[in-house]
Amino acid sequence: MGGTRLLGGVLAATFGVAAACGEAVAPVPASPTLKFCPTVALPTWFAYQNEGQPWVQLPAGTASFSFEPARRLTIAYATDNPSGAGGGATVWIASVTAEELNDFQCPFPRGDRRLTGSVMNWQVADEFVALAMGPQAKTAEPESPTFVFSTLSDAPIDLVAEVASTPRRIVIRRDVMANSGTTLPPLDIASSEVKPTAQFIVNLEPADAPRVTRSYYFLTANGTAFHFVDGLSLGTPNQSVPHEMTRSGDVHAVSFLSGVSPEPTRYVANFFRQTSDRTLTLGALLGLPTFDVVSATPYLRLHMTLASQPEYSTFVHARYVQATPNGGTVSVHVLVSAAYVGRTPAAWDVSIPDLTSAPGFDVNWMLKSGFPSDWTVEASSGLPFWRSTRPKDGLTVRTATRQSTLAP
Repeated sequence: MGGTRLLGGVLAATFGVAAACGEAVAPVPASPTLKFCPTVALPTWFAYQNEGQPWVQLPAGTASFSFEPARRLTIAYATDNPSGAGGGATVWIASVTAEELNDFQCPFPRGDRRLTGSVMNWQVADEFVALAMGPQAKTAEPESPTFVFSTLSDAPIDLVAEVASTPRRIVIRRDVMANSGTTLPPLDIASSEVKPTAQFIVNLEPADAPRVTRSYYFLTANGTAFHFVDGLSLGTPNQSVPHEMTRSGDVHAVSFLSGVSPEPTRYVANFFRQTSDRTLTLGALLGLPTFDVVSATPYLRLHMTLASQPEYSTFVHARYVQATPNGGTVSVHVLVSAAYVGRTPAAWDVSIPDLTSAPGFDVNWMLKSGFPSDWTVEASSGLPFWRSTRPKDGLTVRTATRQSTLAP
């Protein structure tokens, strides 16, 4: 099988799709800076290929990569798996548009700032206070009223706190820019700064979806993720931030995951600034993909086909994992967006590309013939990098996965 195939009616070399005739041409966005979170493994190799051009390698070992993209392009990067887990590597290959690439950011930046604070004026009914700054969460109690946040970024950041009492109360201090080592002014939870929480009801359809896992948090425009004391319930009131306390860029995030691997899973998430009663609906189960081999050497290149479904129309992502002889793993991820293809295809047609011409690429990072490969296929209505972006007010994302194993 060659590296050229029909992709939704558009003839394309693997991950190199030409613009359809008569297609409106949007201006190329400004050069993106891809920002990886420094708390995760940083790429040890990074390269990109603008459509119709050779691969270009960029210096690795950093959290940021800047370059001039074509309207359609492919990025590829590798990270080392932890040596304690037996080594190996993870390779990501994503074929997207320049506009989509601009959304690839670290939603929770971190730094070296350390701030200390305390809670004062406890009332009889106050059990404890839940606090968050950036991605960190802390608690304070009447007997232990102080708190410390570390690894905060140097940018303005918000402090969010909820008082565990009846009724629940909440406070937000915006744009905290105190220098590292500063002790913040005490948080007076008996002051007018603290407001009663708002409430809303959420339901899930279908109501009998199996093995449902729930998630709920409030994300401020400055990147503080706050998890409410009571979590999330179905059909009964949930706590939320009153609209008058929010600002542009703030969102509440509610999500449900149905199913547990190796079962097929379905996921729905909704992001909103102003709370109101709502019903979230899971999409259908993902269809069954098919697989065949493009090439067995110098590494195993697999090809996946999946019929598209309207509720998962934005991108498809295939992940393959093999065990290494020393007990580690090799993981290869291939992602293709509908915008890259030019439209949502009737069937997704995705292959692991030939990266041997990319400078610095090592075939030992990839799958090998003769070994079983665990696979997971995910299709979604979210942005290709929506887990690495700040969600916007009104966004609803649906995702579905299937997983199994390919015999050698």
